[in-house]
Amino acid sequence: MTNAVYGIVSKAEDQFFHVHAPYSGIVQSVDVKTGDKVKKGQRLLTVLNQQNLQTYAVNSPASGEITHRPVKRGDHTDIGTLVEVSDLSTVWVEMSMFPHDIEAITKGMPVIISDLHGEYSVESKLDYLSPQMTGGHIARARATIANPNGEWRPGMHVMAEVIIERVEVPLAVKRSALQTFRDMPVVFGRFDNVFEVRMVQLGRQDSDYVEVTGGLEPDTEYVTNNSYLLKAEVLKDGASHDH
Repeated sequence: MTNAVYGIVSKAEDQFFHVHAPYSGIVQSVDVKTGDKVKKGQRLLTVLNQQNLQTYAVNSPASGEITHRPVKRGDHTDIGTLVEVSDLSTVWVEMSMFPHDIEAITKGMPVIISDLHGEYSVESKLDYLSPQMTGGHIARARATIANPNGEWRPGMHVMAEVIIERVEVPLAVKRSALQTFRDMPVVFGRFDNVFEVRMVQLGRQDSDYVEVTGGLEPDTEYVTNNSYLLKAEVLKDGASHDH
């Protein structure tokens, strides 16, 4: 059983760095631009120290990517953050939980995270569940996911399915396989080279699968995609036989 919620990818709070100059001065050169990949210890910019008129380098505190670079050559270092370095090899997925979600969800539960286009999917665990609700009666939950190829971009909206319970059942079919015929749920099973209607009894379900407790034997091949076309054919044949 799963509980589906929405979330957004964000930078992990200990994985991005606001780089400042240790000594006040004028920026002589900037060696990186937004989007550049950098290594820990790599020089980001050079500053002329106002006190002793010596230049010194400001180096990257971590390996990652330049995600913000407000500084320009000639700026004074007192502008604040000069460069932002983000290590996006792991990212957070921050989810919004409503009161009915919180009742069934606890920290440590597995969660399957998918992009809204269905191209990427990854499993993680809930590693944080807020002890308090926001003013909008929403609780924040979080999972951490690996992002070695960079497909999970901060700001990306995602779907998260929290696995509340894993149950092994003899037979479950995809929701797309189910049709209604004569007010009964049916599945089109394949027997040799013929598809036949099978009225089924249903049990537990989640957002993808429905347990079948009767009417279809395990290991029976069944239609998952475009099953509505077979239903249309059955209805058409029935209509022609009525005339």
